[in-house]
Amino acid sequence: MRIALIITVFLLFLGPVAGQEVTPIQGMILGIVTDLSGDPLPGANVVLKGAILSDPRGMTTDLDGRYRFENLPDGTYQVAVSYIGYKTSIGEEISVAEGQAIELNVVLRSGAIFQGQMVVSASRRREKALDAPASVSIVEAAEIRNQPNLTVAEHLKNVPAVDMAQTGLAQANAVVRGFNNVFSGALLTLVDNRIARVPSLRVNAHNFIPLTQDDIERIEVVLGPGSALYGPNSANGVMHIITRSPFGSEGTSIGILGGERSLRNVSFRHAGSSEGKFGFKLSGQYYSGTDWKYVDPEEVRLRGTNPRDYDLERMTGELRLDIRPQEDLSAIFSAGFTRANNLEMTGLGAAQGIDWGYLYLQSRLRYKDWFAQVFYNRSDAGETRLLTTNDAIVDKSTLTVFQLQHALELTKRQRFTYGADVLRTRPDTESTINGTNEDKDDINEYGFYIQSETALSDHLDIVLAARVDDHNHIVDMVFSPRAAIVIKPNALNTLRFTYNRAFGTPSSNSLFLDIRRAQDPFKIGTGFQPALGYSPNIDIRVQGGMKGFTFNRDGDGLPTYRSPFSAVAGLAADQQIPLHDPQFTNVTWGIARGAVLNNFVPSLTQLATGLITQQMMAAGMPADQAQVAAAEQAGVLATAFVGIVPQVLPGLRNTLGSLNTKTFSFDPVSSLENSVTDIAKIKPTITETFEIGYKAVIQEKFLFAADAYWTRTTDFVGPLRVETPNVFLEADALSSSLSTAFAQALQNPAVAQLAGALSILDSPTQGGNANGSSVDELTRLFVAGTDNNGAAFIPFGTVTPEEITDPHAVMLAYRNFGKVNVSGLDLSFVFYPNPTWTFTGGYSHINKNLFKNLDSIGDIALNAPKNKFGLGATFNLPESGLRLGGRLKYKSEFPMDSGVYIGTVESATVFDLNLAYDLPLKLGNGTITFLVNASNVLDKKHRGFIGAPEVGRLLTAGLTGRF
Repeated sequence: MRIALIITVFLLFLGPVAGQEVTPIQGMILGIVTDLSGDPLPGANVVLKGAILSDPRGMTTDLDGRYRFENLPDGTYQVAVSYIGYKTSIGEEISVAEGQAIELNVVLRSGAIFQGQMVVSASRRREKALDAPASVSIVEAAEIRNQPNLTVAEHLKNVPAVDMAQTGLAQANAVVRGFNNVFSGALLTLVDNRIARVPSLRVNAHNFIPLTQDDIERIEVVLGPGSALYGPNSANGVMHIITRSPFGSEGTSIGILGGERSLRNVSFRHAGSSEGKFGFKLSGQYYSGTDWKYVDPEEVRLRGTNPRDYDLERMTGELRLDIRPQEDLSAIFSAGFTRANNLEMTGLGAAQGIDWGYLYLQSRLRYKDWFAQVFYNRSDAGETRLLTTNDAIVDKSTLTVFQLQHALELTKRQRFTYGADVLRTRPDTESTINGTNEDKDDINEYGFYIQSETALSDHLDIVLAARVDDHNHIVDMVFSPRAAIVIKPNALNTLRFTYNRAFGTPSSNSLFLDIRRAQDPFKIGTGFQPALGYSPNIDIRVQGGMKGFTFNRDGDGLPTYRSPFSAVAGLAADQQIPLHDPQFTNVTWGIARGAVLNNFVPSLTQLATGLITQQMMAAGMPADQAQVAAAEQAGVLATAFVGIVPQVLPGLRNTLGSLNTKTFSFDPVSSLENSVTDIAKIKPTITETFEIGYKAVIQEKFLFAADAYWTRTTDFVGPLRVETPNVFLEADALSSSLSTAFAQALQNPAVAQLAGALSILDSPTQGGNANGSSVDELTRLFVAGTDNNGAAFIPFGTVTPEEITDPHAVMLAYRNFGKVNVSGLDLSFVFYPNPTWTFTGGYSHINKNLFKNLDSIGDIALNAPKNKFGLGATFNLPESGLRLGGRLKYKSEFPMDSGVYIGTVESATVFDLNLAYDLPLKLGNGTITFLVNASNVLDKKHRGFIGAPEVGRLLTAGLTGRF
């Protein structure tokens, strides 16, 4: 009933528009694409080229296999048609005169089209995918439109070498060949040459990209480094989303989808053109749903309740204008916005995104062999808050980029491509993220590159490229060379040898971050405020390494520390204190003494009152009198007890413990001298990759690709880690001094009654050791407390560097370290046995994904599996408009260490299904397609990352009308 109602609405809306005929103002080329049996081929790609056109026009055939190019100026044209499983047809040149309509029907023969696939991302120009000097995977428009996903990243799930971790209903992190993170920008993400990440945070929030399914022409993924052409932060590959021009994609599409988890998804796109000189496109999308649930125990511990809101929604809009005043000149203007509410994992913990907005403006200009563009990205985090602290996250950052490129073809065998980039990042966090660095966090980057492509023969190409980049917060310029040898024995086989040196610049976070992650998490402030009159809290703070950090040491080489209890001794808050300073150790002992007495004396008084009352009643005293007398004597005993607890102790020492962010306990530091190391100013991470690649088309039906690589990465910007140990009274020295003092005090005849009362602590029923003395029990009470809350378990200070914002806080920071080698293998195939069936598959392996204790500093995890593979099949019946697809994916377990998220991610096997059916309803030349997408159809619960929810099945269905 619901489907029938939706179809009726579609018919009422689409009917008047679909019935309108377009009268050609100039010329027209139209026709039908069929196979040898005469059956039409819907969805075939038709490309029109002509000297008078500045760019080729493209479109796909309708349900009846028809295509039509209108408003063609007088000139000569050529039509090329391709379809999966068929040989590409490139027609002869035809002339079109004013007002002339030429019918050109095309018959395709069964075969492969791989040798005709074109890409632009490997060399920043159009070239055959087989000839590209890099491994490039392509996700075609037909695959994208048949699988209604919430974000672009989900279309990469089946791309070889891509590691995708789904962290929510519409949230995912995707990288190439490992090196993933919860807040990752490692995979350079472009949309029509525009950097599409969140500006200063430099995170790939794919759900912020304001695109609909019908906007995308294809997605190209370049595996491996791309810095020589694309500059910084493309060391792990490039994902380039290429959208459809209004020219050749005129018409309207509307999609209505719904599904599990209360998912509602509505999208639209409309494009039009006039006389081949002006085109426009308008698109938008709105969806809402309920995310999978995950309760973070630390959020509950710090906030007292689960603070998460699992409802999410997103609204986007995009406008594009294409202007072609003459054949070799074109200008494109586009703008888009996104507003979203959702949960997002960060290195500091999860954030609740509330009204987070994203806006972009872009202008592109092409004139002959020149290309220039300027674009502007802006982020506004709205009311977003960090869930562990409920602190606001303000991000009003911007990225402005200017780019200029020129291609120079000296001969048919020699081509140069060169250009320059200017990137201006302007963070604006109102001190919520960058804290004290707010006024010094602007980033300016300048890059210059040149690439030479030489065809030594028809079978051998040499590609050489080099790039130099300057960053205003990095001392030295960074050089990125590239070299490739491409051997082509024939048109269907390519062997490639490549070398790339790429780099990743420090992110705004790793440079400027200055944010409190947790307020008074050890309850030091709230616990001691009543006694001290102020809150001596020790917070947890995260800081970037813009200038590095230097730790202070005393004459013996031991680190000094700062204490929130300095005011008790009359010291300044930032006063550096020697580690074993005898005066201050007794200050901290006095504070701990008071805390233990405050907790124990009331219990001791109550216990003594009860025992004395029983004794007096046994001697015949009435109960009410006994209670009054016992209370008075217990008070005297309590006063006496306070008197035997020494206020000053000799021989006290301190020790250090480092906060374990996984267990939230303190791990003992074995070497005081080596407990801290200075942190140098953050510098770039360098990646060098050697690669061998092979592609072959076999029997015109089978495409095989293999890539083997070896990568060396140096100077990782490691995950956030605790760099500042905390100071504790050493338990052994404290126990020795206390036990001596208690033994001497209890031998005094003046406290014989007290000693007798305290003897009950020696009883096994009270946890004593029954050795005839209460000294051990009293010592343990003050050292360890009743629940590890004694004097030796109170953090009295923190070893903090000179440059820290909060002198008492536990500091998490980034640092460069390590040199690791990784080798891997990527295999993939596509098999077209006939026009009906398509089979795909891929396998990726990396030899190592965890490097332990690098430089004796810490672990580096790639946060990606060693092994993963996928198999897929598509069943296509063009004559009935039915398309079925299924994909099986497996990834092995892997260790994870990213920000505060540490653990092992279990292996997962997921099976997806999708169905697309063109309903037999005529709307002029339009179609209505019924879509079903079943992600994780077997409901195999799995986590993409530690700290992410378990992802289950998501079933969606709906209709898309195109006319």
